[in-house]
Amino acid sequence: MIASRVSLLTRAGAATAATAIALAGAAVTSSAAGAATHHTRKLPTSLSIRLVKHPKLGFDVIRGQLRSHHVPLRHKTVLLESRTATTTFTVVDSARTGAHGVAAFKVSLPAETTKYKLVFAPHPNFRASHSGVVTIRVASTPPPPALSTSLSIRLVKHPKLGFDVISGQLRSHHVPLRHKTVLLESRTASTKFAVIDTGTTGLHGVVRFKEATPAETTRYKLVFEAVPGFKASHSGVVTVLIKPAA
Repeated sequence: MIASRVSLLTRAGAATAATAIALAGAAVTSSAAGAATHHTRKLPTSLSIRLVKHPKLGFDVIRGQLRSHHVPLRHKTVLLESRTATTTFTVVDSARTGAHGVAAFKVSLPAETTKYKLVFAPHPNFRASHSGVVTIRVASTPPPPALSTSLSIRLVKHPKLGFDVISGQLRSHHVPLRHKTVLLESRTASTKFAVIDTGTTGLHGVVRFKEATPAETTRYKLVFEAVPGFKASHSGVVTVLIKPAA
């Protein structure tokens, strides 16, 4: 009877030990699973941005602070992206945050209005985030108004030599314009004015054309087409009279 009772106690003890081990194993497994879950859960982040302008020095400073639950994140890479009116946001620089989670960028003054933002890419332990947008505005300078021009014309006939010389001077507010293209146009009684030659003004704004004596009465004028900074103009009309044969 005693032996039987001992056997039962032994079996009960073994069962209890097995149950304890199983429970301990389950606890360990549960703890490991919890640890794994905690490890893969990414913490949210926030990224501020600030623009400090130094126009007289020729550059601006863009800085931002990366935080998670109000705690600065140091030694993390932050990207600087920019865009203009005709482009999309692209990465132009990168920097690592310092002891207080701050990343700073020194940006040269752009040639046109440009927008900037900071970006924190996905991290094994932290979620991605980006800042708001700051803008460096560059005032567009309108081109200066085009200046008016004037174009004179003069006809010097050389009938015995078989040609005539047509010349003119291009000026703007009485100042000769050199190295400018001038067109020579002509027409007869049965045609309209059309370009027959081109020339370039010299140091004193003068252009000359040597034209063969026409077979019939012909009118000529000089034309200056508009170019950046100067308005178009044309001369008066000169006429080479050809008497009909008797």
